[in-house]
Amino acid sequence: MAKDPRYFVISTGGLLRAEVQKGSELGNQVKQAVESQTLVSDDIIWTLVNTELQKVQNRQFVIFEGFPRSVEQAEKLGSLVTLQKAISVRVPQELGIRRMSAKGWSKEQTQTHWTQWLQQFEPLLNWYKTHNKLR
Repeated sequence: MAKDPRYFVISTGGLLRAEVQKGSELGNQVKQAVESQTLVSDDIIWTLVNTELQKVQNRQFVIFEGFPRSVEQAEKLGSLVTLQKAISVRVPQELGIRRMSAKGWSKEQTQTHWTQWLQQFEPLLNWYKTHNKLR
């Protein structure tokens, strides 16, 4: 789908890594969050996603990878776009931690991040279910 011109893919992980590589002010904030083992703030995530949304142009579909991760982000996104459906792909914890470790994260960082992420993600799944969007 990513190569189909009707689709525009927004991957928050890719956006965050690119911002850190640029060495921008936003990238420095992302790096600081990672180093302090906290999730990147909703404000930073929203800034990056909103910038990407400006590039959508005439695409029929937008695929969000890793976004939204919280009910608050989903509600804000819903004020800008019409969501047709949400698809949740469950990654086993062991695989998720292994993938983060491959990106240079310590075991402690990956475990902390995974726990923080789940605290926001489970309520998000329930929110999508109650709005009949989860497939």
